[in-house]
Amino acid sequence: MLLIMDFKSEGDIEKTFESPEYKELIPFRDKGFKKMDVVILSSL
Repeated sequence: MLLIMDFKSEGDIEKTFESPEYKELIPFRDKGFKKMDVVILSSL
């Protein structure tokens, strides 16, 4: 599975992954995926 997300700034990425809403989803994410690789690019 591949997911591409677009953020306006690096700060927005950090806000998303540190948000309480995202942290609530982590147990579900971990049940669905054995392995997760995150790659952050400045532009495609």
